[in-house]
Formats: sequence, structure tokens, C-alpha cells
Amino acid sequence: MAEKHIQAYKDYVKGDAEKGLSLIDAYDRTLSDVSNEIEQCGLAYLILKGLGADEDTLQQLKKTGILELYDEKDDVSYLTKDINDAIIENHLNRLEENILRFAKSINFSDESFGGNITGVAMKFKLIALENKCITIERKMTAALRYQYKLIFSAWATKNKAKAEDYLKVWFGFKRNLPANVLEEAQTTS
Repeated sequence: MAEKHIQAYKDYVKGDAEKGLSLIDAYDRTLSDVSNEIEQCGLAYLILKGLGADEDTLQQLKKTGILELYDEKDDVSYLTKDINDAIIENHLNRLEENILRFAKSINFSDESFGGNITGVAMKFKLIALENKCITIERKMTAALRYQYKLIFSAWATKNKAKAEDYLKVWFGFKRNLPANVLEEAQTTS
């Protein structure tokens, strides 16, 4: 039973970013692997089908980059891996969605977020972020209250303030939320 409480506490004190760090690492690894695969295309093996190339022909090929094929069955190609970009794109999109979901954040680059949405629709989009801000405010207020309690108790020993004066300190938080002033003005009129 105590282990459940310990795990719950660990989850409680874990920052939102920590929950998505492994996903961010996976996203970075995927992009890095794809970049490496694209770079490796330049290092692909040259396949000469039906063409018996001697050293002089290969040296001439390196100098000029031109290869003459005499028979219709002769073929030149590169041995490369097929990169399925659709799978990679879907994987990256899913990682990005999960990063935003686990970090309890909003995708501001989402097409439905921009454009001509109303103030009410924007508030609904921002409600998860607003709830997260309220939680952070409460935690910050509790931490500040404890900090000032310690400071005021120290000041009380030097007769600079009363120990209970920390209760008179007020904390204010302001949000910088977008407002649809045009819609509000039209509603008011």
C-alpha cells in the first residue's frame, strides 16, 4: 500500500516535460536515422549487370562519370535501401502527438488552431492549458507561502516583522490569453 503512495507522489512531483523526454529522444533518433539513411545514398554500391568492367574502365568511370553500355541486357544501378517515407512520417506524427499529450500541452501549429476560430472555440482549445496553469499556480502559491513563512520567522527573531505577517502577503498571477475583441465589441453593442 505504501508503494502505491510513493509512486503516486513520484508522479505528482514529476514535471510535465519529464513525461515526454523519452518520446522527444525517440523523435530525435528517428530524424537522425532518416538523415543518416539519406546521406548513405551517396555511399551506395554501383551494380554493373552484364558488364565486365576492368580496372581501366572503372578508373575512366571515376574520372568522367560516363559508362557506355553495348548490350541491351547491360544495366547500371545502385544498391540502396528503400526508405518508406510514409511509415517514417506517421511515426513522427504519432510521437509528436504523444509528446504534446503527455506534456499536457497544445499544438499551436495545428491547422485547426489558427484561422478564424471564435473566442469561445479558442477558450475550449486552451482549457487544458488553463487547468494546468491553475494547478501550477496552486503549487507555486504553496511554495511561496512556505518560503515567506521561513523568511518572516527569521525576521521575527530580529524584531523586523511578526512571524504571522507572512499570511498578509498576496500572490497574483496574470495570464496572457488571446482575446477576440471584435466579437466582444459586437456582442456588447
